[in-house]
Amino acid sequence: MSKHGFQYYGGIVGSPTLCENEWSDEQMEALKDLGINMLQLNLAWGGRPGNEVLNLEDLDGEHMEQFRHRLAQSEKYGFRVMPHFGVPRMAQKAPPRVVASCILDPEVREKYKELLLKLLRDFPALNDVMIYTYDQDSWICDEFGDCPRCGGIPIYERLPGFLNEMKEALQLERPGATLWWQPWEISAGQTYKIIEKIDPAHFGVVINNALAETYFINTTDMWVRTTVRMCHERNIPVIGEIQITGCGIGCHSVQRLPCPRLVYDQIEAFAALDGVIGVREHFGIVLSKLSVNTSLFAEYVKAPQDGYDALVSRVAEKYGDAAPLLLEAWEEVSNGVKYIPYDGAYPLTNVTFFGPGHSWDGVEFDSMYWETPAWESNRRAFYMVTRPSNIHPWLIEDIGIRLGYAAECILRAAALLAKAAEGSAGNEDIRAQYEDTLSIGRSLLGTSLHYKETLAAHDLRFARTQNDKEKWDAAEQKLRKLLELDCENQNNAEEVKSQLDAFNADPNAWINSRMVVKFNFLQKNPILRLT
Repeated sequence: MSKHGFQYYGGIVGSPTLCENEWSDEQMEALKDLGINMLQLNLAWGGRPGNEVLNLEDLDGEHMEQFRHRLAQSEKYGFRVMPHFGVPRMAQKAPPRVVASCILDPEVREKYKELLLKLLRDFPALNDVMIYTYDQDSWICDEFGDCPRCGGIPIYERLPGFLNEMKEALQLERPGATLWWQPWEISAGQTYKIIEKIDPAHFGVVINNALAETYFINTTDMWVRTTVRMCHERNIPVIGEIQITGCGIGCHSVQRLPCPRLVYDQIEAFAALDGVIGVREHFGIVLSKLSVNTSLFAEYVKAPQDGYDALVSRVAEKYGDAAPLLLEAWEEVSNGVKYIPYDGAYPLTNVTFFGPGHSWDGVEFDSMYWETPAWESNRRAFYMVTRPSNIHPWLIEDIGIRLGYAAECILRAAALLAKAAEGSAGNEDIRAQYEDTLSIGRSLLGTSLHYKETLAAHDLRFARTQNDKEKWDAAEQKLRKLLELDCENQNNAEEVKSQLDAFNADPNAWINSRMVVKFNFLQKNPILRLT
């Protein structure tokens, strides 16, 4: 366990799914109560939810006033502040294609130095600045394209000079301030090279809790540990990004999914690394819907030397007699989230995009990737599918099983929370925990059943091909049980009930038109073909 805590505990006002970005006195006081002492000045998320600033070019008159208000509030309440920008902004984002910005172009370099200098002159109260050089509408040339300047010159040879120039501009107006860089979308090897080449003075790194993505369950992978070690050897401070709310990457559409153990695990993973001087929320904090996760974070800030059991007990105390049930439920949720197969493919990142219902075609396994160094290299070691490809049915089986285990844990938690809510009439917090947990559990179960029914329907067709009655009877019983569970999970909705009725009436006809996928399991090496 950590004995001393961190210098910085960072937060973001509002989140991409629920902006709530007023920066009111009430919000500032709530953040102080959580132990937050460093704030990101803008939400800074792709798509610009809430019309928030994403790039330096976005700072118009309205946003200038917005920044002045936020800086005044930060000074009033004693927060250290840093804005977050994508730099340089891509030269063209609209179709037919994205055009990267060339950081070897003298005009581009001069433009961003001047924009940064103007920002600092317009806002004398600004402390540090944080930039992404990929994502956040920022994109830089690769060495394999047709750029006459960048062709043949690796990113790790071009980016340090650009970052150093930005840092030097920062020092001109704000001596002693830190330029924080997020190596998002940069490969592991490129990250190491850039850290090795950069001038370490007044430079810091903000890093996700894993190269793939900041999930509740990612607690520093080898890339993180190596990056932090290299930074520490060069006296470059590091701030780790974690998830401390009941929302975040992986469950966008809920706000109070209670998994405080996972918050603690993320913090402690960074606390174990020399050179990490802070942790900060990655997705954002919706202050009108704080969860037990943020309560656990607040208890940690007050007493980082105490272990998880002591901290979570303090969180549970305010619920009185319901505390034992809640502690049990929170542990079930934490265990359930660990089963979620985020590593299958990026579309599995947000389980709230799914629901109890599903199609009656076989599983269409979506892939997703971006043409960035990380996606074309190291992320393939985390996400099993990054682009359309032949998917082996064992992956379908694996994801279905793991989603099922996740659903079992989380639905058990929902039952415990329902019981706690019954004994705590009028406690809206417990009720909200129950509703969000039930929603996630039903989504996980519905998605799991879709995967399992896809394979179960195959088993039945296989038995029919072999004319094997014993296999047929077993497969028919298995698929019927899955469909019955589907009905229960979807509250006997008409669509799913009609599917069960049709199956019971004629299983043979049902499998001819439902859960059909393009594969041939009679081959020696069966491959599920989805392209």
